[in-house]
Amino acid sequence: MSGTSQSEPEAIASELSRAVGARFKVHEPTAEFPPSASKVDWVVRCVDLANAPKAFHVDAVWKEGQDIFVETRSIGSTSEWVEMDYGEKAAGRVLRMDLTNFDSPEVRGLFGKQFPKVAGRLEMCERLLEEVSSEHHASLRIRYDGGKGLAVFYLQSKSLAGGVDSEIAQIKKSAAALKAAIKEIEKTT
Repeated sequence: MSGTSQSEPEAIASELSRAVGARFKVHEPTAEFPPSASKVDWVVRCVDLANAPKAFHVDAVWKEGQDIFVETRSIGSTSEWVEMDYGEKAAGRVLRMDLTNFDSPEVRGLFGKQFPKVAGRLEMCERLLEEVSSEHHASLRIRYDGGKGLAVFYLQSKSLAGGVDSEIAQIKKSAAALKAAIKEIEKTT
């Protein structure tokens, strides 16, 4: 793999396309994606709508300094889960909430008081991620993308960057862990 004329992200996009069975492409980072507090070196995303279900567990990959992130497609949102558990009227109440910092204990606490079933499901997902992380020797978490009236949930892994071959191995390991996590979460939700 290394030694080809491909750039690092092109090599990763090519390998992901082969391994996952869906087309991946290098993208320019934007202010909207990926979610980052620092400089993003590169982004690779699934661009294959026809085969998108094959890539659910590895929708986007990016390098940020010394870290490689792998992220799934959305596993749900506050409005979806609230409507499922409490009905359409309750989902309307969520739209009036500011969920910008949904990962903060304060925002999660306020949300959880109104919607304890959803808060409990998220806590269960976090516990499952801890178990799967331990089993797969991976660092998994839920990324909450919150704003006015909505928070969207993604599963994400973080691993150390290195050479291209090392990064591809880390991405494959992370993808396997994320796939296992999704299966565990689907069993319980």
